[in-house]
Amino acid sequence: MRLFKKGLLWAIGLTLGLTAFGLTGCKNKDGGTLKDRLLSLIQGEDGVGVERVYWTDEGELILVLTDGQEINAGKVKKDEPTHIYGEWTDIISTCDTRWQVQICEDCGDMQARSLAPKGHTYKQGVCRDCKAYQSDEYNGRYGFTYLGELEKGEELQSFYQEINEAVCEYHRNGDTLTQETLVAELSYIDNGLTTDEALAVWKTFKQDNPLFYWLSNTLQYTVEALQLVAEDEYVDGATRIEYNEALYSKIEEYKDIVKGETSEYQIALAYHDEIIKAVDYTYDDLGAPSSEPWAHSVVGVLEKRGAVCESYAKTFQLLLNASGVENVLVTGDGGGESHAWNMVRLDDGKWYYFDLTWNDTPDWEWGISYNYFAVAKEQNVSWSDGGWLYDEAFFTDKHRADTPTGEGLEFQYALPTAATEPFTTEKGLELRELFTVDGNTYAVVGYNAVQFTNSDCTGTLVIPETVSCEGRTYTVISVGRITPENLFNEGNAVGKATKVVLPKTVAFIWDSAVSADGRLQEITVDKDNAHFLSKDGVLFTKSLYTLIQYPESHTRTEYVIPDETGEVAYHAFTSGFYLNLQKLTVGKNMQAFGMANWGNGYKTQPPTGWFGGNQVSSDLVVLCDNLKRNNDELPIVVAEGNTGFYVDEIALYDYGQTSLLYVFDSAITTFEIPVNLKYISQVVSVDYNFSKLPKLERFTVAEGNTHFSEQDGVLYNAEKTEILYVPQAKKGELVIANSVTKINAFTFDGCRKLTAVFIPKSVKEVKATAFIGCSHLTIYCEAESLPSTWDKNWNTANCSVIWGYTEDTAK
Repeated sequence: MRLFKKGLLWAIGLTLGLTAFGLTGCKNKDGGTLKDRLLSLIQGEDGVGVERVYWTDEGELILVLTDGQEINAGKVKKDEPTHIYGEWTDIISTCDTRWQVQICEDCGDMQARSLAPKGHTYKQGVCRDCKAYQSDEYNGRYGFTYLGELEKGEELQSFYQEINEAVCEYHRNGDTLTQETLVAELSYIDNGLTTDEALAVWKTFKQDNPLFYWLSNTLQYTVEALQLVAEDEYVDGATRIEYNEALYSKIEEYKDIVKGETSEYQIALAYHDEIIKAVDYTYDDLGAPSSEPWAHSVVGVLEKRGAVCESYAKTFQLLLNASGVENVLVTGDGGGESHAWNMVRLDDGKWYYFDLTWNDTPDWEWGISYNYFAVAKEQNVSWSDGGWLYDEAFFTDKHRADTPTGEGLEFQYALPTAATEPFTTEKGLELRELFTVDGNTYAVVGYNAVQFTNSDCTGTLVIPETVSCEGRTYTVISVGRITPENLFNEGNAVGKATKVVLPKTVAFIWDSAVSADGRLQEITVDKDNAHFLSKDGVLFTKSLYTLIQYPESHTRTEYVIPDETGEVAYHAFTSGFYLNLQKLTVGKNMQAFGMANWGNGYKTQPPTGWFGGNQVSSDLVVLCDNLKRNNDELPIVVAEGNTGFYVDEIALYDYGQTSLLYVFDSAITTFEIPVNLKYISQVVSVDYNFSKLPKLERFTVAEGNTHFSEQDGVLYNAEKTEILYVPQAKKGELVIANSVTKINAFTFDGCRKLTAVFIPKSVKEVKATAFIGCSHLTIYCEAESLPSTWDKNWNTANCSVIWGYTEDTAK
């Protein structure tokens, strides 16, 4: 790697022995001093540096310079006596270069070495020692270099340099503008440029130089000159200097995060995660992307105010520049809107796409996603955790970059060629790679962060705060499974543990991740965890709003859901079916049951416009089945004041009895549909509740109900265009009403006492599995043959079917 700056070679820890140059005493045969000779070898002509050295077979030392020329330093002496060297002495010591020599006291032979330079001491953006601009290490030159490759490269670069000089001067001085916001007026016709060419240079300069937060995106120009403009809030010199110092300090804090990192991938991952943690996408009062200047510059992120795409991309660009990682800012169209993103050159020397804006997902997992991190050209970005794989889509399908053919502000330098295959490296673990320590398996989920994914524990499992692998320490921030497709998902991640202890570092837990397949007796959480807590061995969000996991093998037989709880998570009670519970009391504020997070986490407070009622899943049915198995009495009690649920001696409903959730009494022969009921088993199929009532002979419908009707004890919709459910204990023959056009799935499920059913010609649709469990039934169809509109699996029970019968002829 070439490690030289401003024409001087430097390399930390590199020692270059330069011996036997034919030197005697303090001067060589040409009369030059040792310092002059050494400088000429190190620096070369015109600031050219040494790239490498080698010895010939004849023992001659050859120095290869960075401009390609070679210098013969002479032969190495044979059988030299031991030298007596003096102290190492600085001969070059600048902010970015340090060389030392030590000289033999007898013969004048010398050795040279380079050391880490002392570094710059910046004040107001300028080094106090060498006067270098601090902006040099934060800004890039990709666009400048590209301009030089164009037909009018010299003129374009000259105008670029004029912009740079004016901007750098304004950036580092403390002057307050006297002409409103005008920083400088620069003639582009003097450089032989057209207006469009000048605009292209200005835009290229903006893309190369993310540090200059104060430089407005609004450009003023005449037919001869461009006018550089500052944003209003930065025209005061003292304010600008204050901002500079604050930003430089913040940048150093970010650089400390990656101190010692040698992998471009790890550096990019660290900055990606820290930027997204720092801010969320910011909108104005009308819900449009913010137009505030800080939201479009590095200020938005570095001061944690908020950001739009430009701020995300520029801050990422600046920090990568500061860490010596090659990258470019890209502008164009993303999802139909003006957008900015990045390309970065990683460890393998290839370029990859990054879009931090689209990876900032505050409501997803721990707030960061990676669909648009280090993406190759032919790599699918259309996926999400929770087990979802969508139709294949590539980064460039959703991002359209500006091109060199664009004129004026639509111009953009030619982009590097993106890698075609996903990134891989031997320098540490990549995202989603697995490793196992002490019987526990982890998956990398971010910079120095992992998800606890599996364990062979059979007793008390203490999930650690941190775990080390390959010399790197990771923080455990999540618990959940990982699929063979490398997607994080729900499912038991704690093995067969009987007790689980969660650390304070865990910020995300997937559904049923802490379930232990029903063996779990207790869950505890570190008191300093900001997201979760344990109460009576049960896992909740910190506010108690969501009950995440009930340890199913806990010995208690009764449990009262706290009044603070508004919802029960998916599989919180039902992942293993080992419940010892016989009775469950629903707290007064609980509104929902079986809510899956699907990667968006558990709620900590009621959502806006919460309406309650029908927010349940099949989990509630499974829980009720388990409770009923353990208890002959009513197993669910609803606390007084609860407005989400209602229970009587027969069934569980939502509060207003608009939805039937579960029927407890399996011995009933008649079920009356309440006056307000609209939905039967809203969670799954229509028959889900009634399929477990083997003694049910008939339905009745309360007077005033406008959603259901009954005929011969069979349940229909109000208009009798759909037959909904036939009681399992109904005997003999059934003639379906002539108004029916649809027979639903499972309508005849388990009707083993029926001998015949007559289907009128009016029926245009019969759903799959409508007659499941009715193998002894004969079906008489008025239609002459199978209608094409009936589901092909309508007769999965293989009932006998007779076509062409009418009700009259059948009788």
